[in-house]
Amino acid sequence: MIDRYDKTHASTLAVMRVPHAKTKDYGIIEPISELDHGLYDVKSFVEKPAPKDAPSELAIIGRYLLTPEIFDLLETQKPGKDHEIQLTDAIDRLNATQRVFAHEFTG
Repeated sequence: MIDRYDKTHASTLAVMRVPHAKTKDYGIIEPISELDHGLYDVKSFVEKPAPKDAPSELAIIGRYLLTPEIFDLLETQKPGKDHEIQLTDAIDRLNATQRVFAHEFTG
């Protein structure tokens, strides 16, 4: 992930493919395109979508390299899914002002 960040100089998070039925258990990305093998440009981030609403099977797995601007967004983030402040929602807001990438983790 550090190598990806060194190339993009943008927030990058790790994702991993999960079975479609499990998308309800994870934040899921909606990729625009795969820019390089396993590196995705992301349209949006969705917190624990129902499988019928999941934009992909690429789940956020809790590894993040985020720019400092995320902290300002978290301070003003309104509760989302389950009435909790969701990091996924703040990342989606960050993606509206600066690119956020996803790195597909294997292993």
